[in-house]
Amino acid sequence: MANRPKRRPEKDAILFAELARHGLIGAACAAAGYKRRTVGEWRAADPEFAAEFEAALEVHVEALEAEADRRGRHGIEKPVFYQGRRIDTIREYSDTLLIFRLKALDPKYRDTQRHELTGRDGGPIETETKGDFEVARRLALLLERAGRGGA
Repeated sequence: MANRPKRRPEKDAILFAELARHGLIGAACAAAGYKRRTVGEWRAADPEFAAEFEAALEVHVEALEAEADRRGRHGIEKPVFYQGRRIDTIREYSDTLLIFRLKALDPKYRDTQRHELTGRDGGPIETETKGDFEVARRLALLLERAGRGGA
């Protein structure tokens, strides 16, 4: 393990700043000069490092949430083109982003109805499937009976 990089406060600061800025773990590790696998080992072994790592990611998540709110509530300007020329702009809103934000922020908007189905005595549900041959045999029998009944 001689070629394993050592943690340095200035490199840690770069790592956490990059994580907060764009949330990409691999890119943040590269910017700090750390290997992603090594950073993963540090996170597992050092609770303080792991907490700072998670805090940096949370900053990024909050920025994404703010952007989702902005696009959902205020929309974004999109250009309108006609015959290759820009003639106007329209404001588009994202209903999908609003739905996701509401689900994240308020439990009443979440899809919480879940039902568990079990078989006899709480065990797995048992099903019986018939092969194609069995289905074809039964269909042929029904058709034969129908032909006899009508004759």
